[in-house]
Amino acid sequence: MFEFLQHKKQYFEKEADLECGLVFDKMGITPIERYVASTGSYIGKITFSNEKGIASHVMVFMFVGTVNQWKSVIEYHFTESSCKSTSLFTTNYLSDN
Repeated sequence: MFEFLQHKKQYFEKEADLECGLVFDKMGITPIERYVASTGSYIGKITFSNEKGIASHVMVFMFVGTVNQWKSVIEYHFTESSCKSTSLFTTNYLSDN
């Protein structure tokens, strides 16, 4: 994640423009599984943690500028209708890979 901020730095005039917060939001989606012939795979399954099944929500993680108005999605995962907030901190998601 911090590599992203290093890359973003070259586009700002002031160091303060890099000040940001980490925000996550969950949105409902239509639960459906489909086969994609071009990739030979299925889409629509849960991708978060060790959960199984068809996703009904997407959880989006993004950086949001606090001084300058900007935002950038850094990660997203498909989930079931609910997930425990502790799951965010007990997995390897949002690690600095």
